[in-house]
Amino acid sequence: MPSWHAAAGYSARRGWGSAAAGTAAALSDSWRTKVPSSMTYEEKQELLLEKLAEAWEVTVDDLPAEVQQSGTHRGTCPACGNGKGGNDLGFAVTVEEDTIVWCCHRATCGYHGGVSVRGGARADSSDVEAALGAVTAAARQGPGLGPLRDAGSAAVIRDEQHKVQQAKAAPLPINAEQLQPLSQDFKQWFQQRGISEQTLARNGVRMQQRYCAAERREMPHIAFPYFRNGGCVNVKFRALPKHFSQTKGGEQIFYGYDDAKGADDIIIVEGEMDKLAVDEALLQLQQQQQQQQQQPDGAASVALTADNQWLLNGRRVAVLSVPAGAPAITAKDAKFKYVHACSDVLDSCKRVILAGDSDGPGVLLADELARRIGREKCWRVSWPSGPQDSLHPGAAAAAFAAAAGSSSNAPGQLLQLAGGQDAAAAGPELAQGFARKDANEVLMKDGAALLVAYLEAAQPLPIRGLFTFMDFWPQVYDLYQQGPRGLSWGVSTGWDSLDACYKVVPGELTIVTGLPNSGKSEWIDALAVNLARREGWRIALCSMENNAKEHGRKLMEKYIGKPFFSAVYSHGSARMDMQELVDALVWIDTQFHIIRPMPDTLPTIEYILDKARAAVMRYGIRGLVIDPYNELDHRRSAAFSETEHVSRMLTKIKRFAQHYDCHVWFVAHPRTQRGFSTGGGSATLTPPTMYDISGSANFINKADNGIVVHRPWSTGQDGGLDPAAVQLLVRKVRNKLAGKIGDVTLRYDRATGCYVDDLVQPQSSGQL
Repeated sequence: MPSWHAAAGYSARRGWGSAAAGTAAALSDSWRTKVPSSMTYEEKQELLLEKLAEAWEVTVDDLPAEVQQSGTHRGTCPACGNGKGGNDLGFAVTVEEDTIVWCCHRATCGYHGGVSVRGGARADSSDVEAALGAVTAAARQGPGLGPLRDAGSAAVIRDEQHKVQQAKAAPLPINAEQLQPLSQDFKQWFQQRGISEQTLARNGVRMQQRYCAAERREMPHIAFPYFRNGGCVNVKFRALPKHFSQTKGGEQIFYGYDDAKGADDIIIVEGEMDKLAVDEALLQLQQQQQQQQQQPDGAASVALTADNQWLLNGRRVAVLSVPAGAPAITAKDAKFKYVHACSDVLDSCKRVILAGDSDGPGVLLADELARRIGREKCWRVSWPSGPQDSLHPGAAAAAFAAAAGSSSNAPGQLLQLAGGQDAAAAGPELAQGFARKDANEVLMKDGAALLVAYLEAAQPLPIRGLFTFMDFWPQVYDLYQQGPRGLSWGVSTGWDSLDACYKVVPGELTIVTGLPNSGKSEWIDALAVNLARREGWRIALCSMENNAKEHGRKLMEKYIGKPFFSAVYSHGSARMDMQELVDALVWIDTQFHIIRPMPDTLPTIEYILDKARAAVMRYGIRGLVIDPYNELDHRRSAAFSETEHVSRMLTKIKRFAQHYDCHVWFVAHPRTQRGFSTGGGSATLTPPTMYDISGSANFINKADNGIVVHRPWSTGQDGGLDPAAVQLLVRKVRNKLAGKIGDVTLRYDRATGCYVDDLVQPQSSGQL
């Protein structure tokens, strides 16, 4: 593309010189009101450049760089090339935020038009007339353009718009028979890329002499006809080396659409050359097997059906290419219309194999195709990207040998059999690992057998929420290597007697219940202090029944092991001194984080989990305490019962715990208090069961662990009341590595809030 120049009078980005300022400002304002406010400036420019490339019948990459900047620019006309001399800069293009308009002022050309973010390839007549004024006003200031007649030019544009509207109403049919046979130069070019004349004929590849805007001259183009139901609906042209265009108004479908009817598997590649490469690979294997009159061991079985469709290992296979490569992701909605246009063949096939390029745009293309087609139907080919994932040289040699019908050849000879001179040259590279970008490169460097081997090795795309056990092999291996010290076995509670029945496993939910004043919150605080001290865990506390200062006092007492006050409850124990107070405050400030609702509001479970997620991200918490259930906001839709509400709530909590590998303790009160039972000269307050929790049996059903904190207040002939005895009744343990059902007794020190092991050993309920 020849050099372009900014027209005089254009001063800055989206600015104008004095000569055209008024017209441009009015034009800009009138068009901007028609653009959705949600579009950014960059999105508008992306859309405009795509429409401009379509109007000029080039790719976006072939557009001059100047048209990607706002202002008026002068350069070479894509229609006439600025005449024989090519030096007349009479072609002017004005780029605004919402529009691009152009006009060639050569008397023998007059090529003109405009694109808008709102409309199609032409703006409406009033806008085009206004735009032309801006173009001509700026173009007049350039050298050698001479006087222009605005009114006459506007009339020409109106006439052009009428022609465009007529063309849209009655699109011109495409006659593929007007294309010429490929020249020898083109045939030789294809041969150098591993494509035979038989494959070219199968796909109807032809040529045509046409104007190339990028080269500013007429030149031969390779023609790739697109067929639907036997009729040509589009032709994509390629001028060497890489200048692409296509028939204006052509239908956007997959290249090779007619091949896909009735196919079991559809292979989608990123360009016409890749489709030809896969067809060529299948053809070569089919011819080799015909010559040998048998299928070599280990080689793919390839045949042709009566209706000229490939059979690969007994499955009907078709190869399709997307019509315009991998588009920019910002333009994906407009550029993927062909998927819907070809939905009939995509819906009817059993499997779609995505074999696009291995670069970034190719990955985005595969992801978007999978999203639209359905990930459950899609498989992905992984071209080798380096030594770490290339095929093993021995395996590759075996594949070549199988395709050649011999296992006695040397690797270099096998490579020659499989892919010719290029493949033989790749022998040392194969042994050291190699990178391949697409199907055509694999065919050229490695041969047909290896290309088909990669297609056969395609893997199903991962489906969100659907896994195999091998997906978790690293975690399984880690668990095996960890042994009893691994986290899956749980971490110690700090009490040896309790560890026999219950240990804390990250990612689990423990429901804690008990009668009022049984010490549920007190025991959980003591457990949290143990985990923070012994394991370094950071824990978020949402304890609605404790205010912050009182909660802090209790935690500091447990950490220091001394009472906060010299009060009655201290029983004469010395209180912590100021240094101990400061040390304890610094420690609990580091290890614990408080979740509090807004004043005068009850927190929802969503609010608590949202704050807990933030605490995971910011502080790396490993535990969350929600205490108690009845202090939460339980408003719910009338369509849900309390049982359904509790079930949904617990599901959210468990998902949080599992996703963030964070243990959650959830305190819930029982609905009623049980009475005393008597026997053996003692009276004992009957503990609640997990099914006594107010609200729903789901508390125990959905929990990983269930613990009842109980103070028996037992009396006997030898003692009287024993307020220090606290029973931990472990009633559910889902993970057998972490514990078992049983009863444990701890002793509570009221002065410090600490718990210690009792001499009584836990009583297990069988082997549960």
